[in-house]
Amino acid sequence: MRPVNPDVIPSVGGERGQLMNQRDIVVPNTSLPNVFELSYYANTVLSVFVMESVVANAVASLVGDRLVTIGDTPKKSILISKSKPCENLLAIISDALEDLVVAEVLVNPKNSNNPTADSEWARRIAKSSFWDEDTGGEEEENSFNSYQTKVELEVAATPEALERLQYFQRMLGPLIEGYWLSSCNLVRLLDDNMSEAEFSSITNSYAKERIFKGLATYAESCAMDTLRNSWKVFAHWEVISYYYKEDKTKMVQLQEGYRTEDNSAHS
Repeated sequence: MRPVNPDVIPSVGGERGQLMNQRDIVVPNTSLPNVFELSYYANTVLSVFVMESVVANAVASLVGDRLVTIGDTPKKSILISKSKPCENLLAIISDALEDLVVAEVLVNPKNSNNPTADSEWARRIAKSSFWDEDTGGEEEENSFNSYQTKVELEVAATPEALERLQYFQRMLGPLIEGYWLSSCNLVRLLDDNMSEAEFSSITNSYAKERIFKGLATYAESCAMDTLRNSWKVFAHWEVISYYYKEDKTKMVQLQEGYRTEDNSAHS
């Protein structure tokens, strides 16, 4: 066997260390317009976690800015009132809530030392969401009162729990922010109706400007698909409506009940 020169070993190790230090790290490009393609592929798995994201965003809105910094302990409790579900929608939300309780993202302060009790509680809440569809009238109202419960939950103070909650929050975050940016521009319709093309361009420019100034949280919130979907929702809610002029220009207008600045600001 050929003897190994001991002077070669440090040299090999040094070269290997240099190679490891020069290794490329792949990170997502979240700038415009690249983020739209990332968002397109990410949306394919959104439906898997959508209810957890709904609950996470509801929790974040209750807790407030204290959830932004990982490590800060949100002290505000969340009071959950159980009421009769509509087509078992509440049962679906309860399942998502149960997942967050089982994952110890949300905890019941009364059972803080007993995670199993939290899991059992969540399962009981989920089961209580299924109602007898044959009951009605006075009997239904009595059943509603007897099943209504109030449970106090808190966001777990661990960095892992807060990070997971923010992970779910960010899934719907771009859509929520996009809808909010869109609603902010409804006040432009107070003075006069606008063509759909002009309103779309102004709203999209407004959303992009906020992103470039660092005022928006999610760059993908200015996507035209998100803005168009928000207008469909506003039309369905009868906040806005469309009509055509004689030259076939499609126009957008605020509905009569929203033609005051106060109503438009709270829509």
